[in-house]
Amino acid sequence: MSRWDSTQRCNTIDTALGKADLRLARWRSALTRLPDGEAVELGTLTKSFPGVDDHGGAFRTHVELASLAIALMRRVVTLQAVEHAQSDPGNPFESFTRALKRDQQRLDEMESNIARVLLRLSALEIARPNGLRPVFTTGEVDRLMSAAHRIHKLGDGVTANNRTTDVAIEIARHKDGSVTVFPALPA
Repeated sequence: MSRWDSTQRCNTIDTALGKADLRLARWRSALTRLPDGEAVELGTLTKSFPGVDDHGGAFRTHVELASLAIALMRRVVTLQAVEHAQSDPGNPFESFTRALKRDQQRLDEMESNIARVLLRLSALEIARPNGLRPVFTTGEVDRLMSAAHRIHKLGDGVTANNRTTDVAIEIARHKDGSVTVFPALPA
């Protein structure tokens, strides 16, 4: 793979993360506008979170894309740090770990914020629509119950820090502070 291909792929991941960051800011803002401790109408919720009530909806797709971009960037950051450390043997260990930690913290924060959004959404009480009709059809009731169930399941399995290590990188630190980074191996 040429360096241009690698750079282009990294830019594509950065673009995806940027879009995820913008969406995340909108989601967090929308959540702050919802009343605390009160039921929220499904229509109100789907205005801010389109497709939150559907398995293949836009909201769920955007959450999945953000998760994939974060996972890819974690791998890219690690591999770039290894490549940089290998190409510059005089690179002090502290510089290497500081750069790696900074990038990982940014990704951890984004991942935690997404988890908080999902947990907050999953805890919402979904209200029936306030309309002029006091009676709803069986289909409308089924849709509301199904949507409420899907929304409540958003929090299933969500943790703020559920990363698993899938790559092992051995690093040897020399007395002068420089490091030797050995090729990454599957963990």
